[in-house]
Amino acid sequence: MKFTYFTPLVVAFIACSSPKVHITSPYENKPVMESPDEVNLSPSMIEDAGDLADEFPDESLVYDKIKVVVNFKFNDKYDSTQYYKQYLAENKKADSLARIAKKKTTNSKVPELTEHPIPDGEVLMNTDYEVDYTSIKDFVDEPIVFHYNSMVSIKNIHFKIDNTSATLEKEDKSFDGQTYFKTDSRYKLYKLSLPVRGSQVNYEYTESCRDAKFNSTLYIPEEHFTQKKVIKIALPKYLNFEIIEKNFKGLNYTKDTVEEYPSFGATTEKTKYLVYTFKRLKPFQN
Repeated sequence: MKFTYFTPLVVAFIACSSPKVHITSPYENKPVMESPDEVNLSPSMIEDAGDLADEFPDESLVYDKIKVVVNFKFNDKYDSTQYYKQYLAENKKADSLARIAKKKTTNSKVPELTEHPIPDGEVLMNTDYEVDYTSIKDFVDEPIVFHYNSMVSIKNIHFKIDNTSATLEKEDKSFDGQTYFKTDSRYKLYKLSLPVRGSQVNYEYTESCRDAKFNSTLYIPEEHFTQKKVIKIALPKYLNFEIIEKNFKGLNYTKDTVEEYPSFGATTEKTKYLVYTFKRLKPFQN
């Protein structure tokens, strides 16, 4: 009797997650995001980032899309005849030029004179930002910075890295005004390290301005190349103002109007928006 032996063919199915790239030292010990120390990047995402790096050799990242929405709200509490009265009543320790002047004596040091704080204006302004960008080089270490001052505050800040909620280390800083002047400019700096090209970052925030006339300029270009940027400006019926376009020559953009319900201010009526859509914006140049 002839026996024929067959070598068994074994097919092993190994359960595995989606492709990931391990973050090597020293980045593996850094708190980059609220997730395990791995980056959810597919090979195609890394390859696409490499193509962008070839197209933009001077860039470390490229903005995929930036959306800016400007809304206004009439300040019902505004009263020009009581311009400072309410603020000083609520802040008894606030500096008063007249009060400081009366305290001048020959034997005591006079406190530095300061201006009155500026109260809320007649029109309030909210600007919502949503930013998406892709790192196109390895080991990109570039902070995210938000500027604000005594009239403009930053709120509702949210970060995502590769579609995962992230918590970034923050620093609050101020400009010292150099030698010749003082300034109320401040900024929040969020540290961010992206070790692998192709990482996708999304962040959202809101600029809340207590008087619209102090925040009336929107810059079109960014620090890096921008694939697409959308700017929507509300045109409420109760507010008359002029939009002045400067240095638009050579830009690739469209301009349209739409009607939507605003997200800022209590109203049941739709508001007309002027919508600018810019494409392939070069970085700003000094």
